[in-house]
Amino acid sequence: MKLNSLEGSSVRGCWELKWGFTSKPAETCHQVGDKHKDRFPCQLSFNPSWRLDFQGFRRTALWLILLTVGATILRLLYLTGEGLTADEGFSVFLARTTAANFRNILWRGEFNMVLYYVALRSWMHLGSGEFLVRLLSVLFATATVPVIYFLGVRLFKRSTALIACLLLAIHPAHLILSQRARSYPLVILLVALASLFFLRLLEEPTWMHGAAYAVLSSAAVYTHFFAVFVIFAQWLSLIFLAPRSLPWKALRTSLLLMLALLVPLGVFLLHAQDGGQVDWVMDLSRQQVLAVLYSLTLSKGRSLLYIVLWVAAIWCVFKPQPEDRRWSYWFVMTWQFLPPVITVVASVVKPLLVTRFLAVCIPASVLLAAGGLRNWRAGRDPQRR
Repeated sequence: MKLNSLEGSSVRGCWELKWGFTSKPAETCHQVGDKHKDRFPCQLSFNPSWRLDFQGFRRTALWLILLTVGATILRLLYLTGEGLTADEGFSVFLARTTAANFRNILWRGEFNMVLYYVALRSWMHLGSGEFLVRLLSVLFATATVPVIYFLGVRLFKRSTALIACLLLAIHPAHLILSQRARSYPLVILLVALASLFFLRLLEEPTWMHGAAYAVLSSAAVYTHFFAVFVIFAQWLSLIFLAPRSLPWKALRTSLLLMLALLVPLGVFLLHAQDGGQVDWVMDLSRQQVLAVLYSLTLSKGRSLLYIVLWVAAIWCVFKPQPEDRRWSYWFVMTWQFLPPVITVVASVVKPLLVTRFLAVCIPASVLLAAGGLRNWRAGRDPQRR
């Protein structure tokens, strides 16, 4: 795999190009030098079509703002149309109880979602009405839209990233979860941010990127335990890259920091009694598997649209193309499919399959569908490749 280094004033130009907002020439990202070759092994290729003039910058930024605002409006509609559910009531209870009782309840078995409960406790100093309680989830959900854009522009290209943002903005399951006072919008945001910094760590293995990835990944796990599956998928995707091109030292340092941050969780798991929080989950069934599919796509027959786009994306990994471009699809595919597969297999022994638990895969679902659309359009029009 080609290793690119970034020197002098070209660093900023290349960084801007990677994020999809720049008017700099594309050639500045390909000035190779030996001095920083080992420090910045770029794993992803940068399409020259990402180069923008000022008008293009404004157009892209405007679309991203419109999609984010649109997602916010959709999630604010009928936010108080129904009363709080039992689960939301429990969230509010934990947010309003005394600090001593809060620690007691968490330690006795409610450690899952602890970071969300802490955030809600701080948020509810502003008030405790139904609208305000749920508004925190709306803010987390809408903040995910631009994160999906930056992920999409690094993995694919600007147009694909904007399509992924649109798919997330109108995603039925994400919209529903965004209107609930539970941890799911926050964990979706955190796994998306962790994935973004995982890519940054591979491209530029600095201490800042490694620390950011470790902190965000740990925060995601403390928000919901199923985030562990996403982290596992990220690391598993590395098998599809040439080992010699990977920044192993930075990856090991980041992993050690993450494990250190997760020590309190390990202590809790050793202390906790078996069976607690998931005894209510029903035995594995075909209906549950279909419900997970619909929650990641669209309802019933309309889910076929996503499936077709996923197949188009999967086909891309078998086409002759540069390794880094193929790996973009492998990265999203492992994120999309590995957590559900692990959950289904584990559910044979201990039922764990719950649709909302696998909401951590929603970002991968929309990114893979957008990537499939890009692949389909490229097949019809070679100029789009």
